[in-house]
Amino acid sequence: MKFRVQRIIDSSALQELLSAPDLLQAKREEHAMLVQIYASPQDRSQIATIAGAVQQNFPSACIIGASTVGEILEGETLTGSTLVLISLFENTRLQSQSIIVDPNDPKSQGMKLGHWVSQQPTAPKGMLLLATPLSMNVQSFLHGLGETSSGYPVFGGGAGDYAAMQEAWIYADNQFMTCAAVAVLFISDVLVIECRQVLGWQSIGQSLRVTQSSGMSVQGINHMRALDMYRRYIHAPEHEDFAMMAAEFPFLLERNGKLLARVPIGRDSDGALQFMADMQEGESFRLGYGDPHRMLEDVGGMQQDLQRLLPECLLLFVCGCRRYLLQEDSRLETITFAHLGHASGFYTYGEFYSDAIGHPQLLNASFMAVAMREGPLPQIQPAWIASTAMPKHSNSTHWDPYAHQHSRVIASLVHFIGAVTCELEEANATLHRLSITDHLTGLFNRVHVEAMIERTLASMRRKHESSSLLMLDVDYFKKVNDQFGHETGDHVLKTIATLMQQQVRSSDTVARWGGEEFMIILPHTEVSGALCLAEKIRSRIESTAMGRAGSCTVSIGLTAFRPEDSRTDVVERADSALYQAKNSGRNRVIAHAQ
Repeated sequence: MKFRVQRIIDSSALQELLSAPDLLQAKREEHAMLVQIYASPQDRSQIATIAGAVQQNFPSACIIGASTVGEILEGETLTGSTLVLISLFENTRLQSQSIIVDPNDPKSQGMKLGHWVSQQPTAPKGMLLLATPLSMNVQSFLHGLGETSSGYPVFGGGAGDYAAMQEAWIYADNQFMTCAAVAVLFISDVLVIECRQVLGWQSIGQSLRVTQSSGMSVQGINHMRALDMYRRYIHAPEHEDFAMMAAEFPFLLERNGKLLARVPIGRDSDGALQFMADMQEGESFRLGYGDPHRMLEDVGGMQQDLQRLLPECLLLFVCGCRRYLLQEDSRLETITFAHLGHASGFYTYGEFYSDAIGHPQLLNASFMAVAMREGPLPQIQPAWIASTAMPKHSNSTHWDPYAHQHSRVIASLVHFIGAVTCELEEANATLHRLSITDHLTGLFNRVHVEAMIERTLASMRRKHESSSLLMLDVDYFKKVNDQFGHETGDHVLKTIATLMQQQVRSSDTVARWGGEEFMIILPHTEVSGALCLAEKIRSRIESTAMGRAGSCTVSIGLTAFRPEDSRTDVVERADSALYQAKNSGRNRVIAHAQ
């Protein structure tokens, strides 16, 4: 396998590329040729000229391309340029398929592509995929692909337009397409493809929740208008480019044990945030910010992992928001791969990734590297394979201690914000726990149990399930305080609290209602079951020694929740049943007549 990449500046550069001896030899030997053209969105005419010239000289070449948000040439970051990447395969066949996607039904188009793959006589070693995420739901397209075909790695990226967020395109079959996907299959017995991706973004701030969403639009966050909540944390004046600002602060969420990023790409007049991939209602997330040191460390680890393959070709697909965050330091990520081979690619609007096991998915804010090799590894590996590739910080021979230090400052700031956030969250958790806890018994307090009664009523109305409420009062408690003192009285209350907690389920709520009165909420419990539990609690308390106070008894009233109840209604019925238990001799359980 051979790989050649060249930046096309003028016709002479194109002619130099087309007349390269290895390409001419590959043509004579009928080797498979994959030509990838990556360029800024405005270069359509130049792309068409390049593609036409390549097709004329190499009629059997597979030619694809995409608009970008930046180009990567031999590990260097470029802008506004046109790159041609040519891969020559000696023992690999290429099959390509382009699909015009109906934006109203992208999943079925993904399934169509999957069916095409499954009909191939030989399973592919991998799929290179390009698509246009500005005009189609790529996430849904990938779901359709994964449902109908799997077992091979998928890699590639979304076409970009330098943050204009208006129109991006892909090129295939001699045409430019603005709502489409193109796939190239690699079919071989000897080709090895290894895909790796890293994120490297760090959560900042408190956990937030999507409270209203539809597809790739989020209308509500924490029951506020999504844009208002976003502005609360990220200052975004009306006149500023929202997409550029949002690129630095993706949403970080966890799905199936994996951390994913979602980057807002726009907002509408109603204050909803638009994404390239779904954000599910009820999903929790945090805002993210890139830690440059962590990003570089993760990419360095990925490079060391892939260098064991001795790749003959390296393709890089890197989210454009990383370039926006790191600015001139973005080259420190990509240059790491330069010594491994011809590491080239483009900055994307989303990365497409899956290994040979999982289904393909749309990533944001990630760095993806794809290493290819045709044939076995050599018996003796080069000496540099054990070394760690260090980024080239400067072309100067003089060391500059001030160079590239803003990334270190940002990393320190992100760490500081993270540490402060953890401290605030711990303090808030402690304050919340104290606000709902009775300090003497350690049970929930009246504020919390009132809220839980409301929640239980709402739940039973939705699910039509039975729940019960117990109200418990310590008999003759005033005599205990008067005869033995308040310290003994406190001991009695704490002992009874412990005994109740030992008898209930983890789903039940035990609380101190006030003074010597307690309350227990029993969800999913009929009155008959509540009576049995109440009797067990009464009996256990009666048979337990209470220190100097000796034995104590309790009276218990209970009632069932009713759908039409208010909080006051259910409490008053339990209190009425408790009053009957007191008046009928104490140390007994009475259920309110239904």
